[in-house]
Parts: sequence; structure tokens; C-alpha cells
Amino acid sequence: MLPITYADAGSGVKTVQYSWTGSNATPTSWSTLGTGATTVTYTASESTQTSKHLHIKVTDKLNHICTAYSSSYTVISQTAVKNHTPTITITGAPTKWTNDTATLNWELSDYSGKNYEVILPDGKISKNSSGEVWARQNGDYTVTVRDLDYGGENTAAIKVDKLDFTPPTVTVSGLNGWSKVNQTVTITASDAQSGVGEKWYKIVSNNKETPTEGLTKLTGSTITVRAEGQCYIYYKIYDNAGDSDIDREANKTEGFRLVQIDKTAPTVNFGNYSAAAGMTVTVSDSTSKLASVTYKIGDGAENSVPNVNGQADIAFTVKNLPAGDNDITVTATDNAGLCTTSIKSVHVEIVSVDIAWGDMEFTYSDGIWNSATHTYDGVGWKPNETDGNKITVRNGGEAKVSVSYDYTQADTAVSGIFSGSSKVSLSAGDSASVWLVLKGKPSETMSKKIIGTATVMIGDD
Repeated sequence: MLPITYADAGSGVKTVQYSWTGSNATPTSWSTLGTGATTVTYTASESTQTSKHLHIKVTDKLNHICTAYSSSYTVISQTAVKNHTPTITITGAPTKWTNDTATLNWELSDYSGKNYEVILPDGKISKNSSGEVWARQNGDYTVTVRDLDYGGENTAAIKVDKLDFTPPTVTVSGLNGWSKVNQTVTITASDAQSGVGEKWYKIVSNNKETPTEGLTKLTGSTITVRAEGQCYIYYKIYDNAGDSDIDREANKTEGFRLVQIDKTAPTVNFGNYSAAAGMTVTVSDSTSKLASVTYKIGDGAENSVPNVNGQADIAFTVKNLPAGDNDITVTATDNAGLCTTSIKSVHVEIVSVDIAWGDMEFTYSDGIWNSATHTYDGVGWKPNETDGNKITVRNGGEAKVSVSYDYTQADTAVSGIFSGSSKVSLSAGDSASVWLVLKGKPSETMSKKIIGTATVMIGDD
């Protein structure tokens, strides 16, 4: 299609005619253009390149004629151009899913002796008659061969839609933290391209080492763990983009899921109670560990034991129980929510001791000379009153008590001992008596002076 211009300033244009010929000689045969036409079209049918001239004849309304012709144009039919252009093919699109780069092969035919270039999908130019194209993503890949002689083009396209480099999307759901029942973990996987392939799992003790052996194939989506303690579920989810023939692993998503199960409630152990040391209470939970421990005495206030959370074992002491019957209630809860309540009944016996003292006043005598025996009679210490040196202890309580006696000198020349047993055990309602006996001459003359101290000790302490 060629543009033309024409005009007549006088009578105006009557007709416009044209003719295509092989020379610049005035043609004898003309075709008429439509009124106002500004272009002339030539449809080539030549099988080889041929020179053509466009001739224009303009007649005005007074029948004046003006002719003109163009320079030479080379023409050839589209069929001839296409037949002259090499043909091209491209093959190699994967027919099954893969996570490898696809190698596409293009090749020319009917190219011998022809001047051409090949435009590759990335826009690069090749002068070769065949080659490779690497496909790293899904899509349409087009190669074009261009005839540099006639300007013709042939194209070939291939669709690549089986590349998958993205691992599956995996969601793992279940209880977080410690559970007091079996735990069920749900593994949900999706893959928008090649789809979800095989699923594998293994229950392991740590998440530091990735297991390579002993995995179990997961046929559904749930895994139930029943054993107590802490473990991990290692999971490995594939898509379908691998190639087992060449040992090429499919895309995978792997990870660990922590599972914690404790079905055993804490244990509470009570020691024996003594007035001096109290009672030691030991609470243990070796699995999920302790979360809280409280205790109360009778209907009293609840007491929280400090620094318990996360401990496997704790011990605390209950002291100063009142006399009589006491219920010590200990409540222990672990981190799985298991709770133990233990009650220890402790009877604190009443200790009541009555001590009756003589006046503990003594007189020392050097004695009276006995001429018959040539000795002094009545030498030594005597209580001023009958049984004035007597000490009587009576157990008026409920518990058996031990009683012992001790004498401490104030005058080192005078010692004291107790007649009878110096240590006795008295049952409830029993009594025992001893008498203080003094020995030795006082070191100085005294009147109403303290020569020593008698002590009655109740209990072993």
C-alpha cells in the first residue's frame, strides 16, 4: 500500500487511474480509484522478486490529463516469502512434574543456503541451525526464525507447565504445652502446582538431629502420641516434582513439632512430726514439673510454697502445730494441670509436768566428838526440813516424757548427787522422786548462801 497525493486548482479532479507495470513506459491499461482515494495497494503474486512501477493518471473536469510513475519497487508474494523462510520447531517440555530446569531444543529445517537469524525467548539472536533453551519457570516459550533475504518469519512456541520449585505449604496443629491426655497432632499440607506427595514422620527425643532412617509413612493427616514425657514429631512432606529414576528428591517441607504429655499427678510424701524439727513435706513431679504447691493446717488459710514452678522436687517444713489433732492438707498441681491433694493427720500430744521441790536448804556440820569411837558423829550436810532435799516430778500430760537431773557447783568444794535414778521415763500419770545429796566441806563460812544449782530437765533436749 502506497500513499498518493493529487490536486487540480482549476476545474477540479475528474478521475484518478493507476496501473502497475514492470517498466516506466506509459501503460495502456488502467484501473480507476475511488473518489478521494489516497492510497494504492498492490497484492504480489510473483514467486520470485520482481520490479514494479506504480503509474498514476489524473484527469480534470476539462479532460486535461497528468501522468506520473514511481521508482521501482521489488515485490514477491507472501506465499513465496513464506516458502523461502526456514521452518523452526521447539520441543522438550516436561510431560511430568519436575523441580529441575527444563532443556528445550529448537531446530531449523529447509535452511541450507539461506540468510537467516533466530530470535530466542530471551531476545538474544542466534545464527545456528539448532540450539537449546533453558526453562526455569512455567510459561510459553517462543522462538522465531527471520528470513534476512525476503523478510519472512516463522515461529514455534511450546508451553512449559510442569516445573515446580516450591515446597508444599504445611500447617501443624495441636495442643501447645503440656497435656494430661494423649495428644493428636494434625499435619495439613497443600501444594498448588505438582500437588502433595508422600508424607513421612518419626517420633524422636530431640530436635537437633534430622532423622534419616526409621521414618513411618503418614497415610492420613493425624499422628497420636500416647507415651508420657517430652518428644518431638519430625515430619517431612514432599510434593510430586521429584524424579525417582535419577534419584532426584522432590521439593519437601520438614520440621519438628514438640509434644508434651504427663498423665501422672504429683506425689506428696509426709515425714514425721516433732515439736523441735516440725514435719518435712516432699512434693515431686518429674515429667511436666510442678506448677504450684499450697498447704493449710486444719481450716486455716491456704499457704503458697514459694519458688515451685518448674521444679521436679521441692521440700518444705510445717512447724509449730498446736496441741491436739491437726489435718495438714497439701495441694500440688503440675504443668499438665494434674492435681494431687493429700492429707496428713498429726496428733500433737500435750506435755504437762508438775515439779515439787523441797525447800532445798541445807546445813553443814563438822559433827560431835564420840569419845567411844574416837570419831565425829553427824559430819556433813543435812536438809533443814525432812525431805527438804526431795524433788518429785509428775507427768500430767499425754505424752511420755524423759526426766533427768543435774547439779551445778557454786562452791567447788561442794558437790551434789541425786539418790535414785538420775534419768527416768515417765508415762502419762506417773511420777518419780529423787533426793539431792551434798558432799564436801564448804570452803568458807556461809549463811543463806547459794552453794549450787539443781536443774530438772524434761525431754532429751
